[in-house]
Amino acid sequence: MKKSIEPNERLVKKEVRFLNVVLYPESRQSPQRYAELFAKVFDLKIAVNTFAEKITQIESFDVDKDFCYGRLVNFTDLQGKKWFNRELNVVEDFEFTLKKYPNAKEKDFYFLPSIHKIAIIGRESPSLGQLQKFFQLALSKVVNQEFDESVEVNIVTDSILLDKIYSSSKLVSLELHVSYSNNDVNEDYEAAIDDELKAQEVRKMHSTFSGTSKNPLKIKKKSLIGGILSLTRNNGYAIAKGEFDGEYQTVSTQNYPQSCKLVTTEKNLKSELKKKMLSFFGRNG
Repeated sequence: MKKSIEPNERLVKKEVRFLNVVLYPESRQSPQRYAELFAKVFDLKIAVNTFAEKITQIESFDVDKDFCYGRLVNFTDLQGKKWFNRELNVVEDFEFTLKKYPNAKEKDFYFLPSIHKIAIIGRESPSLGQLQKFFQLALSKVVNQEFDESVEVNIVTDSILLDKIYSSSKLVSLELHVSYSNNDVNEDYEAAIDDELKAQEVRKMHSTFSGTSKNPLKIKKKSLIGGILSLTRNNGYAIAKGEFDGEYQTVSTQNYPQSCKLVTTEKNLKSELKKKMLSFFGRNG
């Protein structure tokens, strides 16, 4: 007789995408402080309007040693007092007073404070963009103004798109939005720019570089502009106009998130995901 397999021991395949969280100023950056901010968002039941009438908040949150995990819920907040009565075929005044909301969808998330990365499981709605907006606005509501804290949450970009921008022979414009990192930059030019932003207390930088179709931009990795572009992978985003894959188009790195496949059991999901995140981003993120 075959031994029955418990549900939490069955193999599951998960797609994982990532958000990078950075707290400012640098003196406030610590795993403990990051975990405190997430716990506060949950405790205060902070809800954010992330799209149209869609609201997102943290439904559950827990900490297992140095690994935080929880569940997000996204639901519809019915607004307005003008409702259509299908039975009478008329528009009438109606005020919905129940604290219950339809179209609720749940999504698990995991946060590793030591590398300040959020892992989002699956592609089901709400979208990664909505979740980025939620964490950006929710965490911004719980920072300590007395210490001049602020936070930036960015989608971690697939490096393949950055390579396409570097290798494009017909790049006519490049728009870069960056902020300094959480001491997790190792490449020479990228690290040098990151250090300059920190030294001069520049929390956000926006730069635009323009060429023409006859004289396109030539971006090199080991250069000032190349270093800024590399910094956007975890700490901002880039918008490029030019020819990519044989077609002239405008591409945004926000639409090309880094993702990975995880094959494990529900029982071992947390431990395997933690290993995957550390292998992807290193001990310091």
